[in-house]
Amino acid sequence: MTTATPPRHRWGIPESRPLQPPNERPSIAKRHVFIACLLLGAVIAGIYLFTADYGGDVNTYDATIVRIAPVGFSQVWVGVEVKNQGSSSGTPTCRIEVNSPNRAVTGAWTQKVSGPILGGSETYFKVTIPVTTYGAKSVTWGASNVSCQ
Repeated sequence: MTTATPPRHRWGIPESRPLQPPNERPSIAKRHVFIACLLLGAVIAGIYLFTADYGGDVNTYDATIVRIAPVGFSQVWVGVEVKNQGSSSGTPTCRIEVNSPNRAVTGAWTQKVSGPILGGSETYFKVTIPVTTYGAKSVTWGASNVSCQ
């Protein structure tokens, strides 16, 4: 016994389906929707990448010099406490400037805090800073400062 097969079009597709010839292009409206979706996807991806690199939470840091002590004649040991005022973790870089009251003796150092500080937490680090004119004993807290970003 043989079964009858449905009649087929010249491309081998059953005739019961609507056919679209292989050389017919999609309508202009379909192409515009496709291009608009591509552009929208590119804009969303660009915003996401820009926010991941440059945006997000911006932390501020409160830094304080908690101790200054001379090390010999030409260096001072400085203890710095840094508090992360933001809500996300961050690794700040601090600029420490030590001076005598009349600014005859100066010294400066930039130090990146080792490891991230969690939001709302604080850390402590110490650094030895060289000063000018062998005047380590004349450096004071009041004339010195620290700032972190």
